[in-house]
Amino acid sequence: MSGEISFSGLASGIDFDSMVKQLVEAEKFQAKRLESWKQEWVDKSSALDELSTKMMSVGQAMEKIDTATKFYERTSSSSNTDVASVAVDSTAVPGSYKLEVAEKSNHILASKGFLTADTVVVQAGNIRTINLDDGEGNTINVVLDATTNDLTLNNVAAEIENAVTSHNIANPSSMSHLHAEVSSDNSSLDSFRLKLHGGAEGSNASIVINTDDSGLNLNQNSIQSSVEVIKSNGTADIGAHVTAGGNYTGFMNKRITFTVMKNGTLGNDAIELKYYDPVENVSNTVTVPQNATANTDITVQIRQGTELTFNTGALDQDLKAGDSFAVDLFNPNIQLAQDSGLAQTEREVHSGIGDADKTAVTTSDATFSYSYAGVAVPPISVPENTSLNGLAKLINQDPDNPGVIASVINDGSGSANSYHLAITGKNSGSAFKINDIDFSSFSNGVFKNGVFQETQSAKNALIKVDGYPAGDQYLQSNSNLITDIIEGASLTLKSVGSADITITNDTDAMTAKMKEFVDAYNDTIEYVNEITKVVLNDNDEAVTGASGILVGNYGVTMVEGELMSFIGRRPVGFNSNEDLLLMMQLGFKTGDKGILEFDEKVFKEKLIENPDETVNFFTADKAGSTTNSEISFSGSTGLTKAGVYNYSITVNASGEAVGGRYWKDGETSADGWDLSIDSSNPKFLTAISGDAVGMALQVVGGTAQTYNGRVSIKQGKAHEYDETVDKLIDENEGTIKVLLKNYEDIISNIDKKIENELTRVKQVEKRLKEQFARLEVKMQETNSRMERMQASMPKQV
Repeated sequence: MSGEISFSGLASGIDFDSMVKQLVEAEKFQAKRLESWKQEWVDKSSALDELSTKMMSVGQAMEKIDTATKFYERTSSSSNTDVASVAVDSTAVPGSYKLEVAEKSNHILASKGFLTADTVVVQAGNIRTINLDDGEGNTINVVLDATTNDLTLNNVAAEIENAVTSHNIANPSSMSHLHAEVSSDNSSLDSFRLKLHGGAEGSNASIVINTDDSGLNLNQNSIQSSVEVIKSNGTADIGAHVTAGGNYTGFMNKRITFTVMKNGTLGNDAIELKYYDPVENVSNTVTVPQNATANTDITVQIRQGTELTFNTGALDQDLKAGDSFAVDLFNPNIQLAQDSGLAQTEREVHSGIGDADKTAVTTSDATFSYSYAGVAVPPISVPENTSLNGLAKLINQDPDNPGVIASVINDGSGSANSYHLAITGKNSGSAFKINDIDFSSFSNGVFKNGVFQETQSAKNALIKVDGYPAGDQYLQSNSNLITDIIEGASLTLKSVGSADITITNDTDAMTAKMKEFVDAYNDTIEYVNEITKVVLNDNDEAVTGASGILVGNYGVTMVEGELMSFIGRRPVGFNSNEDLLLMMQLGFKTGDKGILEFDEKVFKEKLIENPDETVNFFTADKAGSTTNSEISFSGSTGLTKAGVYNYSITVNASGEAVGGRYWKDGETSADGWDLSIDSSNPKFLTAISGDAVGMALQVVGGTAQTYNGRVSIKQGKAHEYDETVDKLIDENEGTIKVLLKNYEDIISNIDKKIENELTRVKQVEKRLKEQFARLEVKMQETNSRMERMQASMPKQV
């Protein structure tokens, strides 16, 4: 290196460089001592970091049980997996359910909706007729004679019953079991409908309406013209300015909901609406166009022939984002007559041609069209000389294909029509029918003269759970995978018949979660024991270097104390009246050296005896309750401290609070805080100061008097551990983090001392080198003089 002093040693024969290195190495003694001291603090810091990590591992185990949804595990079984299998999540409610998948079903038809059962259907002075086939081989003719008096919906049902009775009297060998009734479907508008129940089961037992001029719409779809307002924040009277109409082409009763996407004024602004069809699970947006003319109707096409008409009014009708309303769409078929209660897809099969690739289905350009789920598909262009396979490919690749699959089937007969075009819906359920197939423009007579036959009809799954619904009606689903009948359970239907579905708590899985906490806790305690151990010799003297790295460390002592205290203390807010107050009641016990012992058998027994109480012991998160029924706990905030508090609330004759105060349990009212009364609703009181700030209480009854009671705001052990960990390892104020910061400062200061010491050693090294360099020069000069002197002396002979 440039400027570096070096020694040749030629003059003196002494290795000064080695001497300097040895002297410098001796001077590094203090630096080495500092390095050793630094390493001690680094090791301590690493040990605290590791302790923090282990404590967080305990917290992670607790996070898996800090809510009931996380803690609970369910297991399920089906007594007949050939009929149905079941899968559950933690929200499923334990219990036994009797599942029945219909073997056959009756046909149930219904009229359009009416306001009441006594709404007039046929006005006085008119005669109307309903003629129908009952599905049992009988034709029933119902004359609705209102020559003298109005006929209500109830009257019409009675007339149908009378007509059936008259038929049976006249035809005792061919009895009809058709039944008519009036019932409400619980919709908010025009909920009463006349229902016809077929007296036989199976697909050949469908009721057929031959004629109906009564206005009941027993043989046609209908749309409820009035909309139901769900939410309205704007100035627009949605019910008065929006009506529904059109020609509904769907196959199911359903309700479509509409939501306003952004603020606007009818007529002045283009308004975007989003609608949702729950039956076909379709969501889309439509726009009500701008038309700034007062009292003008604007009609918007929705889907399946449904329309909405908006009246602009005086151009002052505001709609707000989030406003919503609903439209009811009716199909007479409440329940189809089926041979099976399993959902299935629709399949239409052509009568066939001789081959799949050679014969053209049309010798000139043509179109092929159909409808699916009540929606017409735009015509598909079919070029001349397209084969059967080619037509299937065009259908499958059509960008407007709504959900069908076209295929070619060879029936194996070897006949002139053994190749068939099959069109199958992808969606099961009676809403997803394929109809209106049109290929009339085809020019090949063989294909054109053929017909499509329904070989499989779109059907809903039909089930009962615990005998519900009663009678001949079933719960319906468009899929054999049913997720909305039993909460938290998914049923997969496989065949007709019955099965007992059993859902229970999976105590093994829940215990395994608790065992994960125990293992993480004990791992932390064992680590604390390791880093704080004291090793003694035979004379009971501490052995240097053998004890733990953090013996006597107050931070570790605090951690150990907090963990031990956490296990032993009662959850916050749980009062002495609770049946479950301590972890020891659940099979926990602190053993040798703080290790937590866990009796899994006891814990499982508690889960079986009282699962909710056991789970709540860990999961309660500011859950509140009061000791009297007139005052209820209404809620809390993140600032509210869990605990037990006393309250005194004075109520007037109107059931409104006129004064209130609360205080900690064990203290007096004078030590407490006033409750603030909500001026807009004096039944509500809120703690605006004190430990329970944010706590809300509500007066729910009572007379003019003062109610004294106690409110318990519970915090389960899982959430308590969160607070314990935060207190110890919080980034800003946690005890361990403060210690680590101090250690970092100590290490930083030692680094500075080491740096200073090494700088001093460098200076010593430089000085030594300079000194020895001068010595080397002096010795060289001395040697030179001696050599000259020796040279000048006469040589001895």
